[in-house]
Amino acid sequence: MVRVAIVEDNKRDADILIRYIKRFTEQKNYDEIVVDYYDNGFQFIADYKAVYDIIFLDIEMPQMDGLNVARRLREVDQNVCILFVTNLGKYAIYGYEVDALDFLVKPVTYFNFSEKMKKALSKCESNKTAYLLVPTDNGVTKLMLKNILYVDKNFHDIIYHTAEFDYCERKNLKEVEELFLKNNFVKLNRGCLVNICAVSKFTRDCIILGDKTLPVSRAMKKECFVALIRFMREGECR
Repeated sequence: MVRVAIVEDNKRDADILIRYIKRFTEQKNYDEIVVDYYDNGFQFIADYKAVYDIIFLDIEMPQMDGLNVARRLREVDQNVCILFVTNLGKYAIYGYEVDALDFLVKPVTYFNFSEKMKKALSKCESNKTAYLLVPTDNGVTKLMLKNILYVDKNFHDIIYHTAEFDYCERKNLKEVEELFLKNNFVKLNRGCLVNICAVSKFTRDCIILGDKTLPVSRAMKKECFVALIRFMREGECR
């Protein structure tokens, strides 16, 4: 299933996109595409949950325009495909700022929509990887496991360390351990899991991620280093 959001203050324009999606689904014999419609960019981002795969986002809207919505969106969801919809092609240049996939110029033709939709679905397929929905002060962040360098526990919390931020969640490490171990992580000790793909060096007793050094317990040393050596030989993550 693919989840799509249409953020458009003009109901007529939104209805056109909804019809196009239905037509596309039928013609391409595609799996179910679920569509949610929002007529207000401010309300959309205020209630945003990182559950969408594709967002059609009108640039010219009252209260909060599409570009500002996209900026806020990227704070909590780095992976969703954004397709701007605009009356003027000149606005397309702003898409680079928020890593928009593409744009559609009104009036939108079905052919143009179909081409952009295929592109977006292809991107969605490449994005299909394990993720967590982590509570933050701004709502909920969609955190891809591949972007986590390591995860460790701190009393009753666990901390997900990425290159940009650390995300804290009130949870036991045991609750997420199985998911991480299935996705290129290896256990260093009872309180820490590391992303094999992020390891730059390892010694007899520790793992090195850039300028960060993490200790490996005696009990986990063999399993850990076997996994690392296998990765070094294969040269890629699963």
